[in-house]
Order: sequence, then structure tokens, then C-alpha cells
Amino acid sequence: MRISRWSTGWFRRCIRFLFAGAVGCGACSGAAVAAPAFPALDALIGPEPVHSAEELISRLPETYRSRYVLVFNSRSLQSASYDNPRAVLFGNDASLVVTFNGAPGQRGYDAIETMEFDAGTRQFLFRELSFGPGAGGQPELRVSAPNPPKCIVCHGNPARPVWDSFPSWPGVYGEIYLAPLSRAERDGLNAFSLRQPSHPRYRYLADLYSYAAPDTFRASDTQRYQGSVREPPNSILNSLLQVQNLAGIAAEVERSPRYPAYRYALLASLSEGCGDPADYVPERLRKAFPVALAELERDTRRNNRVEAATKRLRLLPGTAGASTEPESLDRFRYVAEQGLGITTAQWTLSLEKDTYDFSIQGSPRGELERTLAAAAVPDEPALGAALQARSAAGDEKYCAYLRRRSLSALQSMPEPPQPCAADQGRAVGLPAAAPGILQRCVACHAGGAAAPPIPFDRPDLLGAQLGRAGYPRGTLLEEIVFRMSPQAGARRMPLGQNPADADRSDLLDYLRKLARGSAGDG
Repeated sequence: MRISRWSTGWFRRCIRFLFAGAVGCGACSGAAVAAPAFPALDALIGPEPVHSAEELISRLPETYRSRYVLVFNSRSLQSASYDNPRAVLFGNDASLVVTFNGAPGQRGYDAIETMEFDAGTRQFLFRELSFGPGAGGQPELRVSAPNPPKCIVCHGNPARPVWDSFPSWPGVYGEIYLAPLSRAERDGLNAFSLRQPSHPRYRYLADLYSYAAPDTFRASDTQRYQGSVREPPNSILNSLLQVQNLAGIAAEVERSPRYPAYRYALLASLSEGCGDPADYVPERLRKAFPVALAELERDTRRNNRVEAATKRLRLLPGTAGASTEPESLDRFRYVAEQGLGITTAQWTLSLEKDTYDFSIQGSPRGELERTLAAAAVPDEPALGAALQARSAAGDEKYCAYLRRRSLSALQSMPEPPQPCAADQGRAVGLPAAAPGILQRCVACHAGGAAAPPIPFDRPDLLGAQLGRAGYPRGTLLEEIVFRMSPQAGARRMPLGQNPADADRSDLLDYLRKLARGSAGDG
């Protein structure tokens, strides 16, 4: 499904508007530094000190306070509910996103989270804002270091936002694109609208009446007749974040020392008319590629089917998810992985990682092609001429030019490196026998994040705890077995991840051995 009225020109304008941005990390708690270290925020709220979250929200420009999405089921450190949703304020261009929730008893209430898109480096920066004792006894704004390790665990490296792909956003008001709100959403928004005007934080949200109106999420017959249909907030934010993400992907590719030689093959992989990208690589190098394109495409389809099924489970009960064929950028990813040695497992913004759903209202492939071509043309006028001729004569001459230049540039290129591992390393102190997937458990449960504390990084302590009862399914081990099964639905572990069945099996075998060893010691 593609929405034709979202022109590619709209995306180009979005890219030009990007200057510096941010979305809450949900696990960011680096060393605090003074507020002046965050100039992008100062540009919004001014240089005067702020002493509370409420004061900071009140000083945001109206363009921010009137452009937002409301999350009623959040997996970040900022929990959410229908009555106290997580507000995600993104302004005109999502260059700086500010998030908060509204109840003192909620997880993450004491902090404001931000995500900044740095247009210079084309990278995302995540921070947590909190208030601690300052001069004169007044609370003082504290800003975490950008992208601390706990952020990287969830958001990857390079870091990226976590935002479900078009056309559905489970847990966000307006879950399904252009569909009527469910009964639960209508009731939740009605109740929220009644208490919002007097709430210490939410009262600063502007234009809530318009946000809560039914035609905000599904155009009325009158709007369609008059041609005044507006995109709902979720799809607007989705498009803005995807444009930023594609710019970040292009930057990551361009930073590779192998990129100058492979750029022709990469451009060809983004053009529908240029055929198999392997034809743009000398046979000597193709033989060294560890994965064939057909294998990558097969794995992509499998992982995306898992993502689609898991995503449907996260929707409200009784809600039918929209059916689309996700844009997966397979051929471009193939050249990036096999030629440049870059892992693409974390490129998507989807909650379920190791999937490749880049769905957007428009063409991600076209945006990447324009971005990479625009950077290359100043150094190679002949490429610019080939692009111009393409618009009149079609792809044949353009693709022939790319193939000729690619085969020449890669003639003396050494064999490609192996793609980097998707995981960011093993936890310190884990035994050699521990499966790699255990690092994900450690990051969430033993790292001070929002998950319940479980000593996955201490085999001696973990073995003793696995046999303890008092959990909904019996012992801790039985609870873990259930939570890693498909029957756990939306709460299946690891949250937001999509490990292979073999990795799950290895982890459960490891835990069972620990439990048996501890029982034997007793």
C-alpha cells in the first residue's frame, strides 16, 4: 500500500528542514552534565534556567505543544496509560522530540526524554533530562551524556528511534492508519480530554480538541469532498523519522572506506531497472560474498512475517492490522552487507529488531538514491549527465554507465570484510558457555533499566533464583520459558527483539543447566 499524494518532493523538503533532533530513549541514564551542554534545547526554551519538568514543557514553542502523538502503552522507561499517556512532542520537523508522562507513580515520571537528529553528522542523539539540587537550593536541570550504553542496547549503534512502521502503531492513539478509533481509544481520549485542562503537565498541550476529534485519524466525507484531508499525527511523525533514518543510513554507508568503489553498485541496487546488483560486481568479489541475494531475500521475508505477526499481537484486542507489503531495501542491503561489511540488522525503526520493514508513505529507495546521487554528482559530472538522460531515455543507458564504472572501480578492490555482529558485545563476567543472546537479558534486567532485576550477569545467583516459586507460571525458570514462547503474545521476551529459534533454545538450555546445577548443590 502506498499513498500517492505523498510526493517525493515532500520528503526532499523534510530533509532540508532537518537541523538537530531527538526521541526519548527509555533507557538513557548517562552521567549528568549542566544544561548548557544541550544547545538544541536552549534554542527552543531560551537561555534562562528552568527548575521543573512542568516549567520546561510550558516554555516549549506552541509549534511543539500542538504537534504530538499520545502513547497509551509504552515500553520505554516512561510508562503510559489511557489516563496518563506518554506525550511525544515533535514540532514541525521532528528535529528535536521531547517526551514525558503525567502521573507521579508512573515509571519515568521524574525525567523528560529527548531525541535529537544532528543534521551535520546525520546521527540520532538520545538524552534524559532530570532535575537535581542546584545553586541556592533550587532544582537545576541536568542533561545526560548523549547515547549512553543503556541507550545503545535498545536503539543500536548507530542509535535510531524505535517507532513502528506505517500503517499501524500499536499502543498509540490512532493505532491503524485512516481507521476509526476503537472503543478503548475513544473512551481513553474522552477521559483524557476532561482532565487535561487542569493537569500540571498536559494542560500545556495545545489544540487537544482537534487532536481528539474523530476526523483527525479518519477523514470525514466532507473533508474528502472538499479536498481538505489531513494526515493523522502518527503518519506525520512516521514520515519525518523515516526521512531522518534514511539520511542516517546514507551517512553510515558513505563513511565506509569501501564506499567510493561500491557507490555505483549501491546506486544500481536502488534503481528498479538496473537488475541484479551482483552484475555490477566483478566475479572475483562475488565469489567471496558469504551470502547470496536470494538467501538474504528469503531471510528478509521470514523475519518480516514474524514482525507482522508479533506487531498484530501488540494491537488492541479485536483490532485488525492493516495489510501491506513492507519495503525492505533488499538489494541495497545486499551490497552494503556483502560489499561494505556493514550490518543492516538494526536499520529499521520497527520495535521488532532484526527485521527489515521500511514502510513509509513514499519510496525509501527513491530517497536513498537521491541522497547518494546528490553527494556523488559534484565529484563526477558524468554521473549527473547520466541521471539527466535517464529521465528522458529510461534506465538502460544509466544502468550501463553504472555497471561500467562499478566494474572498473572494483577491479582491484580486496575481498570484502565480514559484516559486523548485530550484538554490541558480551557482558563482562559472563562465562564462555553463556549464549550470546544472554547479553540482551543482562542489558535490561541487570543494568538498572525498567525491567525487574534478575541477575543474568551472575550465574551463581541466577541458578539459585531460577528454582524459586511465586511467579504467575510457577518458578522463575517456568516464567521465563513461558515468556519466551509465542503464547506470551505481545509480552514475549526479549521485548522488541526477534532472535532466531536456535538462539532462544540455546538460552533456555543454558538456564536449565544452571537451575539443575543449583538444585544439585542444595
